[in-house]
Amino acid sequence: MTSATRTPNLPDVPTVAETIPGYEFYSWYGLWGPAKLPVDIRARLNGEVNKALASADLRDKFTQQGLLLTPGTSDEFVKFQRDDMARSQKIITDGNIRLE
Repeated sequence: MTSATRTPNLPDVPTVAETIPGYEFYSWYGLWGPAKLPVDIRARLNGEVNKALASADLRDKFTQQGLLLTPGTSDEFVKFQRDDMARSQKIITDGNIRLE
């Protein structure tokens, strides 16, 4: 498990961070729209997606697959993406990783 915490579907499987403190890596999914998507449409789409993610049926199906749901606002998603890119950039820079 590469997430920061153990997943509910595999509670006995330790995370990498339990051996290597601070290790955290996610595969994640999101929903994007056109750059100039009107704010009211963005808010409605965000609300509907969050509503769907809150439904017991969908939440249970995703949890059984080991997915961790983190519904939120579109601004929170933008911040998450920026933070994830910064974390990845640090790994690349600190590890002197180069494309060959």
